[in-house]
Amino acid sequence: MRLCEISGDFYTFIVTVRVICGATSLVVKTTIEAESQNCAQALLCHIYGAGNVLSVVQQSVNEDGAKILSPDEQRVKAMSDQAKRLQQQAKQIKAQSAVKKAQTQVNKALKQSTGLPS
Repeated sequence: MRLCEISGDFYTFIVTVRVICGATSLVVKTTIEAESQNCAQALLCHIYGAGNVLSVVQQSVNEDGAKILSPDEQRVKAMSDQAKRLQQQAKQIKAQSAVKKAQTQVNKALKQSTGLPS
């Protein structure tokens, strides 16, 4: 056994393949992990057939290993993050108003129990 066989880095490839189901065929996207694009291509040709592999593109990642998002994906993520922040702010505002309401009730109860005017 060679060292590269057990310690090689794997890359993720986004692939488009044609899948034939009876009389119909579908074009689908999926991912595969392989050492190189040639290895990914060979695996896909074996699985789906050489004529059914339409594209093999290496997934972009930065130095941290995180996926680099396309501009459209970045926009969707930013909107999702903004929605989460707004939901969190709404929860905080509701909690603050509940605390204020409780404080008002406590102050009112204290004033009534001591006989002070409101």
